[in-house]
Amino acid sequence: MGAGVSNPVPPASADFTTTCISIQHVNDITAVHLDEAGEKAIQEAISETWKQMFVPVDAECGSVSWIKLGGTPFVKADSDTSIQLRQMMGKILEKLAAVGWKVTQTAQIGRKFEQSSIFLRKGEPEFATAPYIGLGLSSKDSLVFVNLPANLEQPLREVIQMAWRLGHQEWAYNDGVLKVKLRGTPWKSSDEQAVQSKIMIQDIIATLRRHQWAFVCNINTKSTTDSFFFKFDPSIVPGEASEFCTISLNRDDRLRLIKVKEDVISRIRQVIQTVWGPDNIQNEKEWYGSWEFKLAGIPWHSSSDHSIKARYLIIKVLEAMREKGWHAIAAINMSRRGGSKSVLVFQQAQPCNGPITCLALADKDKFRLINMKPDMVELFKRTVLSRWGEGYESEKEKVFSFGNVWQMKLFCEPWRGGIRNDTLHAKSIICHVVEEFHKKGWRLYVCGDVSSEWIDKDDTIVAETGKTLQYPRDSHTLFFIYDPSDSGKPSAPTYGFNTQRYGMPGLPYPGAPPVAASLYPPLPGDAPPPSYSQATGGGS
Repeated sequence: MGAGVSNPVPPASADFTTTCISIQHVNDITAVHLDEAGEKAIQEAISETWKQMFVPVDAECGSVSWIKLGGTPFVKADSDTSIQLRQMMGKILEKLAAVGWKVTQTAQIGRKFEQSSIFLRKGEPEFATAPYIGLGLSSKDSLVFVNLPANLEQPLREVIQMAWRLGHQEWAYNDGVLKVKLRGTPWKSSDEQAVQSKIMIQDIIATLRRHQWAFVCNINTKSTTDSFFFKFDPSIVPGEASEFCTISLNRDDRLRLIKVKEDVISRIRQVIQTVWGPDNIQNEKEWYGSWEFKLAGIPWHSSSDHSIKARYLIIKVLEAMREKGWHAIAAINMSRRGGSKSVLVFQQAQPCNGPITCLALADKDKFRLINMKPDMVELFKRTVLSRWGEGYESEKEKVFSFGNVWQMKLFCEPWRGGIRNDTLHAKSIICHVVEEFHKKGWRLYVCGDVSSEWIDKDDTIVAETGKTLQYPRDSHTLFFIYDPSDSGKPSAPTYGFNTQRYGMPGLPYPGAPPVAASLYPPLPGDAPPPSYSQATGGGS
């Protein structure tokens, strides 16, 4: 089972409602605190979709399930295997929902040897009337949809043609699989294409929703770009528009707002000036359909105290967006460039106020609690110590202008990743923190990568590829929102319609909306902005 903590992961209580399923390096799937129904659901899904079959492994590490797939799908897979992999992951999500396990958020908890961890909460069973759609960002220029109903091909063609101005080289639809090879390099660009690719993805999400397909989650399966999954939801009113926007963290010091209005830009400007400093916006400008702020320092490539302040800034940005009616639904990775960071995707719903806090998994062994009330800090400490038998090496409070930040340094390397007891214990701890916080009204809101700092001097060689292992210095940060009503993610209102009558997706649907004019026209006399490579010689 590997080095580190030697004790098995103790079981959770009988009424425990949180699990963590992880996609591990090469071909392993592990789950912490998953019940028998959930284990059976995963095995059935794999049996139905994965030709290379699988082998259950006796983990001998307590409340942990472990499955080893045939092949090397999570590190090396050809086009056909990648399609099969997305079909398998969609089926796993579908089968888990049918036994009551629904996705709350996804994250990367282990820095090495882990692709994704999926957090799920137990509730009422939810039975799918159609297979989940999967969308992968393939190579550096392609979109691959799986389980796509034929009636969605034309609406997607319209929205992709409008959003991606360079057009496409190839378009092929066969037996539920749509492959689109775009011109340019949308997943490996730093200039106009980097902005347009994000607009295209949020417009695809919006188009699918208008056709009653709701976004479920994003999952990284090969340490490159994420795959996205959607479920058919008859409660969504067909044809009803739902607005989306994105915020991306670029280079080491840029914040870009994409498809937002001036009132949101003004509010985020206020947040930056308050948190980062009144004179610490070095520049701001329209950038190919986005509004870009250049911050002083290197907030997205920082460590220790500077990284804490950067995460506090993200907390305040998330709070401000909710005040304006923009609710985060995911933090996605859609770039194949080294040091890429999360892109925050927002959906418009009712404006609301409420505090956000975060749990940062720092370095290889630290918890940092930022913007967290003292009673929640105490609850966190009790929860950790009740599950972590090794104790901890140190704890301390760091003093900042916005409040104190509490840090706990554990023994071993809980964020290392891989199938090790200390890593599995750490995921058990996080499951219990999520569970206990939920009881107090704090819901896991979004999980994202806000650091571009990567370890690229590790001498570990990946046997399957022959390449040196590269991985981020920090794991993802978990953001919690105070939501005692547990209303969940925003969804379109039904306005009293009986949406059940629409049944399965097979009716004609409205086309995509007309192309909108640029939200940020250039100022009079301004020349179009140069690309990053022209201006700086650097990357995104």
